[in-house]
Amino acid sequence: MRISRRVLLGAALAGPLLTRRQSERRGGVRLVDLEEGCALPESLSGFQRYLAGAPASNSNLIVIPGAGAIDPDHAGMIVRFLDHRTTVLLECQSATALGIENDRAPALDRYHPYVEYTWPAQLKLREFMPAWFRAARSDSVIATFAGRPVGLRRRLGKGTLIVLGSALGPMFLAGDQDAGRWLEALQAG
Repeated sequence: MRISRRVLLGAALAGPLLTRRQSERRGGVRLVDLEEGCALPESLSGFQRYLAGAPASNSNLIVIPGAGAIDPDHAGMIVRFLDHRTTVLLECQSATALGIENDRAPALDRYHPYVEYTWPAQLKLREFMPAWFRAARSDSVIATFAGRPVGLRRRLGKGTLIVLGSALGPMFLAGDQDAGRWLEALQAG
């Protein structure tokens, strides 16, 4: 049996990715669990619970909840998703493998309990250990915490990457209706 180099390399590269993550479709949204890369399982649970009751949609949205940091393998997977004209919503504390730099957390002189979202819906959600990001020129800042970027939107390849430094998933477990409004606006978007 003859196997081309392309097929052999494709199988060798795809194998670890397929065994490392689980994927499921709920309410028209594809959830990707990075398993060992998921630092916040309650975020995955929150998205699962919320989307279980959501109506099916035609959105081309992939959600990767609760990622601690994105390694080069995960970055490659995300870039492949984006090449298929998808929108990837990535909750993470560090996305340097995708070219998104973290910013040092400033010393706060007073407590700011809310992340302020400006896109796709303008609303405030309780913060959940936010990570600050350094926005590049090509980024749109879509959420801030204490005046610093914690949510970015970036065109990458043929798709759109949305990175949130403050987890949205736990808000669904808490029954936060504004979190649902934000996700619905993203799907409609």
